[in-house]
Amino acid sequence: MKKIIFLAVAFAFLAQANAQTKTTTTQTTTQQSIQANDVPVVVITKFQNAYPAVNNVVWTRSGPYYVADYYDNDKGEYYVMYTSAGDLMEQGRWVDASTVPSNVNTYVKTKYKDDKVVKYYKVKDAKGKTVWKGKVEQGYVLFDENGNYIKMEKD
Repeated sequence: MKKIIFLAVAFAFLAQANAQTKTTTTQTTTQQSIQANDVPVVVITKFQNAYPAVNNVVWTRSGPYYVADYYDNDKGEYYVMYTSAGDLMEQGRWVDASTVPSNVNTYVKTKYKDDKVVKYYKVKDAKGKTVWKGKVEQGYVLFDENGNYIKMEKD
């Protein structure tokens, strides 16, 4: 019986440790999930003031930035990226491929024949500039608001 309890406790500990170090690649760099108490208070305050109705936030680190990922049942997946000082870097939302400018899909099909876009994001930076991001195997392909190619950001 003691062995079963020990194994159950060990499994729970390992599962918790794994959950805290989960890595994802939803934006421009590899991200590591973190607990809300590991996020600077100024960042959480800025997020809560900007999005008071959102309460299902998953925090991650993306390089030097703190990212709040959340899902709005009516509108879809969103993220907001901040510096450690609480300055907004960018905010984005997942969009369906049918909503991006047609030349985005054409470009990806031409340049990345053996690859496909896994997700598209409509992103606004801190200055309000809109860009489209398409997640492909190598990283993110960026386009301006009209769908013109800007650059590739590798993971």
